[in-house]
Amino acid sequence: MKKIFLYAYDKVNLGDDLFICSIVERYPNAKFYMISDRTNKENFCDLKNLKIIDKNSNLLRKIRKILDGAYSRYEAFLKKRCDVVVYIGGSIFIEYLTWANIVNWWEYQASQYQLYIIGANFGPYQTEEYKIAMKNVFNKAQDICFRDNNSYNLFKEISKVRFAPDIIFSQTLKEQKSRKMIFVSVINCKNKDEGNHSLIFYHNNYIEVLERIIKDYLIDGYNITLCSFCEAEGDEEVIEELLKRINDKKVKSLLYNGKNRMDILNEISKSCYVIGTRFHSIVLGMIAKKPVFPIVYSKKTRNMLNDIDYKGNYIDIKNIDKLEYKYSKENLDKNYVVDITKLQKESLKHFSRLDMVINSENYN
Repeated sequence: MKKIFLYAYDKVNLGDDLFICSIVERYPNAKFYMISDRTNKENFCDLKNLKIIDKNSNLLRKIRKILDGAYSRYEAFLKKRCDVVVYIGGSIFIEYLTWANIVNWWEYQASQYQLYIIGANFGPYQTEEYKIAMKNVFNKAQDICFRDNNSYNLFKEISKVRFAPDIIFSQTLKEQKSRKMIFVSVINCKNKDEGNHSLIFYHNNYIEVLERIIKDYLIDGYNITLCSFCEAEGDEEVIEELLKRINDKKVKSLLYNGKNRMDILNEISKSCYVIGTRFHSIVLGMIAKKPVFPIVYSKKTRNMLNDIDYKGNYIDIKNIDKLEYKYSKENLDKNYVVDITKLQKESLKHFSRLDMVINSENYN
């Protein structure tokens, strides 16, 4: 049985949790190890081939008190016992002021272990120094598969660098009859910082415009589901604010808690339209064969839309104060649905190199 040490964003974020599910379920005969906490241990208890080690357990806390660096040594011990180390994630290469320390961490992982990086995009970044430093890391890694062409083109001269559409495109959702319901995915602009790029200046406009267009949809007879993908990033605060402002029984909230993944996927499948700010709300809407209206808050969303040759209406969050109801509804009125048949197949290429390792009996 192959053993995989898994790194992933573990803050109970729907998109990242779907990443974890996708890789663990793809290799049912492999054993995955991931250091996280009790919350995720409970949230992923249905994945029998995933062992989550609680970093806050009494045992590990006692060890940390007795021995300096014991936790790091324990993690290194686990990784040495595994055949490969996999980092699955999206925006994991943002340039921060402390980027030198982050690069050092990546350098160590790539030089000490069989490191595979899948599902990522590169940036936002500001300096050529950071890009060059990460290029050295990618040269040492076993494989890196980016989810957008923009990232791939920055490093395409490296033979180990590849491109495939976002991993979540490989998911399937149960087809359900659409109801007269709009699924609205939100973010908290106050908590969205990507390097030196902050969205806090757009927070008030974002809230006010969502309130305005939701009221217009209500007038037209639609029900609304406001969905939080990540409590830790403040989605629920935005939903609470919108519920207070709108104060209508036809508006309900659906909050991701780590255990209700299927509830949210089913809600998308039952909706007739997805107004999505969260990156993966847009992807999931497309998978469900629904028209979507993207609110673009990051280059990763714009790059994805460019890659799939998206022809529908969308709005950049910087210009959201200019959004009119009629424009927001046009994709729904025209039933503009993206054909993702090819994307679903191509997204599986993220796993192609891992397939060779994990499914091979001759790998040492």
